[in-house]
Amino acid sequence: MVVSVSSGADPLAARRLPEIDYATHPAYGGMFKPARARAAALEQALGGLVAEVEAEDRAKDATFGYRYGTGTDISREVAAQGWCVRQLPAARLKLLRSAAAPEVEAIRGRLAELRASGAMIGFKATQEIIGPASHPDLWLQARKALWECGLIGAAVDYFGSNHASLKSAAVMVNQPGQAWCEDVFRDGAMETPATVGFHIDSSSLCVLKVVLYLDDVGPEQGPFGVIPTSHLWEQGSPGRVRRRAFDRSAFVSRSPGQRRTFTALPPELRLKAEFGSDLLPESPEALQLLAEEHVGTGPGGQLNIFDPEAVHRGGQTRAGERQVMLLSIGAKFGAPPAEEHTA
Repeated sequence: MVVSVSSGADPLAARRLPEIDYATHPAYGGMFKPARARAAALEQALGGLVAEVEAEDRAKDATFGYRYGTGTDISREVAAQGWCVRQLPAARLKLLRSAAAPEVEAIRGRLAELRASGAMIGFKATQEIIGPASHPDLWLQARKALWECGLIGAAVDYFGSNHASLKSAAVMVNQPGQAWCEDVFRDGAMETPATVGFHIDSSSLCVLKVVLYLDDVGPEQGPFGVIPTSHLWEQGSPGRVRRRAFDRSAFVSRSPGQRRTFTALPPELRLKAEFGSDLLPESPEALQLLAEEHVGTGPGGQLNIFDPEAVHRGGQTRAGERQVMLLSIGAKFGAPPAEEHTA
């Protein structure tokens, strides 16, 4: 079964992603005079990136066109809400934990070294990228988990593709002190808002993503969060294209200089895919997102499945530790290789 949810009469499709008034924002136009000389370089760079994203979106629309498949229970839930939850069998979780243990220890060691030296804990330090050649056992276990839980079939149905496969994987360990969600404005321009981390992905690929908990995740361990139905907001719009384009640029940091440059852009280009860290804490947009957020606490083995078009984030770890696998399932529209017919 296939259902189109892109009707202009749909109130969800008409709902907009948050747009921030950067001209008066206390950490942007309210703090700096716009760096207009540098803005020309950014606008030129964005022009190329916008064209790149537009081409990707045209290709996506030609093969997918937002006609979500709803023929499985998983694809039906994701089509309606943008996310769903399933549970990995205990035996498979045990195998995955065992295969991921060396990567977990490697990340823990790296974080301990950074903390001992007083260095910031950046996003890349918290994860190990997994591949079929470098980590064959862990990759195989993850692939089998996706097949057994019906996620490969759900991705095929959701995008109406010929087949799908595990596209990327990583092991991540989150501990307190993550710089990207605790001290966003290091020059003291503004306190980090409670909406920190809310974003849509900068990729236009036909993928479903999965955050798999390797251990129990409570409110203090940084659970996955998602805004239900937000994958339907502004579908295929110029605004989503511009957000993706900016977040692929070299100007994406929130350093003072980059903020000055961003403020000098024309208003229609002042859009980010990762907007949550810029929302004013008491703004209506921020309060509405926080009220609507599904916070995915749960046991080890929980599979948080979502469309990366939805507004989502990894939560802030305040106590203990969060161990997860980050998985993406890519829809493919050519003839499937023989080995991808089975787990």
